[in-house]
Order: sequence, then structure tokens, then C-alpha cells
Amino acid sequence: RVEALERERSKTFEDQASAVSHMKERLVAKDLERVDALTASARQLASLETRLHQANHACQALALDRTRLEEELEDVKEKIASQLATANKVIPMEGLDVLYLKNVIIKFLQATFSGTSSSQALLPVIATLLQFTPDEFKEAQAAVLSQMN
Repeated sequence: RVEALERERSKTFEDQASAVSHMKERLVAKDLERVDALTASARQLASLETRLHQANHACQALALDRTRLEEELEDVKEKIASQLATANKVIPMEGLDVLYLKNVIIKFLQATFSGTSSSQALLPVIATLLQFTPDEFKEAQAAVLSQMN
């Protein structure tokens, strides 16, 4: 009877030891799975951090490009505005009849070189067509008078 109890105790002990060993194996396997999962998560995190760093760098480069392009755009706008202002000064006379102007200038030149006073009469017409300022008109008038004398 003692032997039977001893065998039963031994068997129970072996069963418990086997169960503990099996539990240890399952815990180790679960721990390894967790370590693998953590390692994979760490790798994924490192990859995401690298991508984030690259994206931040790209954003900074794009911001610099945008600033440079905005400055270039402002320069181009200023140049265009300047060219338009110059063009408006050079050709402010919309609807000017060029043929009429040509004929008036021909008559003016003929009158000036022939010494007749009709060149003085044509000068205000030319000044109006070419939109002389008062100073420009005085200069032209002085030139015509000096040519006649």
C-alpha cells in the first residue's frame, strides 16, 4: 500500500513536473512571439521614423523652393510692370492715324525747309498728335524759329 501511494505520489509529481515543463515551454514560446512582435514593431517604428525624417527634409526643400519661386515671381511681376509702364510711355496714343501723322510731318518738313510760316501752323498739330508736354512744345517751337532765322 505504501508502495502504491509512493507510486501515485511519484506519478502525480511527474505529471505536475511535466505540466510545469509544458507551461514553461508555452510561456517561452509566447515570450519569443512577443519578442519577435516587439522586434518587428521596433523595425517598423525605425522605418517610419526614417520616412518621417525624409518627408520632413523634402518638405523643407519644397518650402525653400516655394520661397525662391515666390521671389522669382515677384521679380517677374516687377519687370512686367516696368515694361508695361515703359510701353505705355512709348506708345500711349491708341487710335492714332499714322497715315495722317505721316502726311502732317511731310508738310511740316516741306514748309520748314522751304522757309514758309506754315511750319509754325503745323507745329501745334504735330504736338497734339504726339502728345508733347508744354516743355517739349516750347523746345520744338524754338527749333522751328531758329531754322526760319
